[in-house]
Amino acid sequence: MPRIRRLLIFALLALLALLPAVGVSAEEAIRQVDPKVETDAKSYTLRPGLETDMTLTLSMPGFLTVRALSADEVELETVCTDVEFPSGKSVFSWNGEHPDGSFYDQGEYKLGFTLRDEYGNVSAEKLVKIEVGEPRPVVSNVSFSNENAKKPWTFDVTLSVAGSVRLDIFRTSNLQSPACQIDVSKKAEAGDATIAWDGELESGDTLAPGDYAVRVVLIDKDDVESLDELVYITVVEEGKSVMPYLTGSEPTVETEDGDLDAAESDSDDAADRDTADDEEEKKGDSNTAIVLKPDVNLRAKPTTDSVRILFLDKNDVVTVLDTTTAENGELWYHVYARSGYEGYVRGDLLELQ
Repeated sequence: MPRIRRLLIFALLALLALLPAVGVSAEEAIRQVDPKVETDAKSYTLRPGLETDMTLTLSMPGFLTVRALSADEVELETVCTDVEFPSGKSVFSWNGEHPDGSFYDQGEYKLGFTLRDEYGNVSAEKLVKIEVGEPRPVVSNVSFSNENAKKPWTFDVTLSVAGSVRLDIFRTSNLQSPACQIDVSKKAEAGDATIAWDGELESGDTLAPGDYAVRVVLIDKDDVESLDELVYITVVEEGKSVMPYLTGSEPTVETEDGDLDAAESDSDDAADRDTADDEEEKKGDSNTAIVLKPDVNLRAKPTTDSVRILFLDKNDVVTVLDTTTAENGELWYHVYARSGYEGYVRGDLLELQ
């Protein structure tokens, strides 16, 4: 019996001695896992200033490091270091920007992707080719002038490339989508330019008094648009003429509680009150209609080639003044919309009430 007991004790001690070795072995196996990074393409074309999406497939969750290299694979700089990503498909976006805010010159480059897991294993670097093209169009040195009420309002600007120019007019209550868009030049040359506008919409109406933000938009030959800072103006009525004044920053309104409310300004309310009587007069016995989709175009004429006056939101209610049929057979409604604007909407985008 003592002999059996001794054998059992020896066996138990041997088992206990083996357990740490088994644990170390399992941990070493985990540490030997090889992370992998795959991309959805071998090369990408990038325009500086525009985000280019690259779909990555990661074999496991981990930390991604991305290097920018020359065409002959000399390291230029690190784009990002140890950014946590999940396993599976993810999107990495890059706009060709240096850390100092400048952009890469045109030419061929490479990006190198490596994935590090939580145990320190690092994948082989996945290299992809990057073709950097022309940068996004830029409108800079924007200044606004209204020195003479009898002359058009002007924006002095510098255009980075040749293209067409558009003015996007926003109400300060909605800086996400323009209230109207004005095509002011079809063939603008690169360099310094003066953009003139008489304050009138394509419909012939004048911009109502109120607070506005204006963006000068440059569109290049590839239909890529600039996206630069807004210029804020306040339009006021002096006698029988409407004049804008440059305010320089987004207007704010201080409430009785001392809170600052950007967007809804007193002048917007005044403009709504000023147009209320005219709106009621125009409505008369006309039908109303509801907008069926978001960002529906209110156009100056019953054709998709006409200038957009503003975007209508889904469920907006408009007053139908008349109907017309375009040359291609499309039905269009002549409507009176919010903010005092009048124009045309394609028939399939409205539902009569």
